[in-house]
Amino acid sequence: MNIFKSSVFLFFLFVSASFGNSPYIEMKNNKFNYNTNLIDPYGSFEIGVILSGGYFLSYSWIGNPKKHTLLNGFYVISEVDENIGNYEDYTSVFGTINVFDDRYDGTVWENIYYSVGLLGNINILNNEIIFLLGVSKSETSYYEAYYDNLEILGNNGLYYINSSNNPDHSYGITYGVKYNIYPFKVQYIRNVEFYFGVGIIGDTNSMNNYIMPMITFGGIGGL
Repeated sequence: MNIFKSSVFLFFLFVSASFGNSPYIEMKNNKFNYNTNLIDPYGSFEIGVILSGGYFLSYSWIGNPKKHTLLNGFYVISEVDENIGNYEDYTSVFGTINVFDDRYDGTVWENIYYSVGLLGNINILNNEIIFLLGVSKSETSYYEAYYDNLEILGNNGLYYINSSNNPDHSYGITYGVKYNIYPFKVQYIRNVEFYFGVGIIGDTNSMNNYIMPMITFGGIGGL
């Protein structure tokens, strides 16, 4: 999820497991009507994946989307991007020293990006709007790649060791908003209502700067 992937369409696949008493939901005109007196006391736990290679995790302790609240949960997003390819990690073996004077194949890198923050929701004309706001960090570590022509070391001779270059760090603000749609008129799993979400997510992080559309699938309820 770096700047070069800014045109990639995000897909969050939410698989939700929730606990406690489910809110009562009555579908009318493809929208939802919640009994505001029934709120899932244990909230909803959601996990997902991003097509660009990241992972999404969130927990919401307010189980009633009709309730306006500026704070109802938290999220974590993480992603690892690298160009190491088939080179095997020998950093713990050789450190930064090319012991056998093997062929130098250049510098490779690994970028670790993660974001943590809070979730909130508002209800506009019986439509659920979710927003998120958080902070992110990116760290890029550098390594030196080599080839052992005897192909004894590494992966068919390909391996990497530590670089003398220090890691790079950057920080940013993650923001996003999405609209949840409840199109299903039946419960395919007892006490769980499934939904789709569409929206935009972005980050100001200089090493992972992006603004991308997202589409989600998830559920809310209880067992």
